[in-house]
Amino acid sequence: MKNSDRKTGCLEGRWCRDLRIEKTGSMTRLYSFSNLKRQFKDFLNLFLFSINQNKFDIYFLISKFMFLRHQFLCYRSIAVICFGISDIEERIMRIGMGYDIHRLVAGRKLVLGGVVIPFEKGLWGHSDADVLVHAVIDALLGAAGLGDIGQRFPDTDPEFKDISSLKLLSKTYEMISSKGLTVQNIDITIFAEAPKLLRYKTKMQKNIAQAIEIEQDRVNVKAKTFEGLGMVGKGEGMAAQCVALLK
Repeated sequence: MKNSDRKTGCLEGRWCRDLRIEKTGSMTRLYSFSNLKRQFKDFLNLFLFSINQNKFDIYFLISKFMFLRHQFLCYRSIAVICFGISDIEERIMRIGMGYDIHRLVAGRKLVLGGVVIPFEKGLWGHSDADVLVHAVIDALLGAAGLGDIGQRFPDTDPEFKDISSLKLLSKTYEMISSKGLTVQNIDITIFAEAPKLLRYKTKMQKNIAQAIEIEQDRVNVKAKTFEGLGMVGKGEGMAAQCVALLK
């Protein structure tokens, strides 16, 4: 028996090596089995070939399917016996939406996406009031089922006074990572009448990607105006919304 087989305590070493188990906290997931996936793919190809060739042998196909089903049940049993898994889950996508809005006031720096932008006013808030990053944090927390930014980083806590929102974003990433979740991509829209933000978007994307440890091309930043409507349109504030996909 190979060392890898002894570690699992499993009689069927080949099956155990094909299993990929990941435990994160109280959650355990059983991921795809390369061997079983390949066999199912072969079965589907055989099924399509049989139809195309008018050689549809229903009994053979049923027996093949039942064999694959038996193998899957064996994998599941091995996972339960050898790894103590009682509830096997597939990977699922989780989507979160975040939104934030801040007033513009004199005497404050304007920080968006971790970039200090020259402007006559800045956003008011307990932290650096980075409305763009706050929307990202809310989206990530929402997708992970971890509440919202007000719960996790309350504006009554002196620890977060004038803190960089990118630091809060990094803390948020640690929270979702502890649940076994990874960020697939985020799409952000910032609403502001002024200043023009096109030249800063690449730097914003880079800052956010570094904070949540993903590739820069998985972060998208768009800028829109309110066409003179409402608080944002009158230049009294800025808003941002974000959609995040976790896996």
